Amino acid sequence: MPPIKDNACSVRWQSRLADLIIAIALFTVIMPVYLTHPSPQSVDSMWTLHVAMSIVREGNTNLDEYQDVIQARNGYAVETIQQHLYNYFPIGTPLLSVPLVFVADQVTQRSWAVPLSEQLHAVTPTGGVLGLELLIASLIVALTSTVMYAIARLFLSRWRAIGLVLIFAFCTSA
Repeated sequence: MPPIKDNACSVRWQSRLADLIIAIALFTVIMPVYLTHPSPQSVDSMWTLHVAMSIVREGNTNLDEYQDVIQARNGYAVETIQQHLYNYFPIGTPLLSVPLVFVADQVTQRSWAVPLSEQLHAVTPTGGVLGLELLIASLIVALTSTVMYAIARLFLSRWRAIGLVLIFAFCTSA
C-alpha cells in the first residue's frame, strides 16, 4: 500500500507542476501580445498613472497637483469632492499600478533627463508615459490571466481552463 500513496502524491505534484508551466506559458504569450499589439487607447485610463503617482509622492488619491493638466484636458473624468479633484473611474487599477509607478519614478529620477513625476505634468502624454501605461496594463492582464487559470483549474479540465483564459485575454475588453 505505501507505494500507491507515494505514487498518488507524485501524480498530484506532476499535475501541479504542469499547471505551473502552463500558467507561465500563458503569461509569456499574453504579455508580449498586449505589449506589441495594443488596442486603440481608451481615455478612461488617462488618470491611472497620475493617481498612482499621487499615492507614491503625496500619500493620497486626489489629483490636486495636476490642475493644469486637468484643465487642459477639459476636466475629462475628474470630479470635485470636498474641494479636491478625483478620478471618476474606480481606484483599483491605480492601486495595482503603485509598485510599478514607484519603481519607474525611482529609475527616471536617477537616469532620465525628465523624471516620470514631471512627465505626468505634460498636457500631452509623452512616449515614456504612454509606454509605461501600456506596460502596466499588459502586465495586469497577463497576471490576471494566470490567476484566472489557477482558479479555473479548481473546476475545469486543463484544456477548458486554457480556453477560458484565452477568451478572457483576447475576446474581452480586458
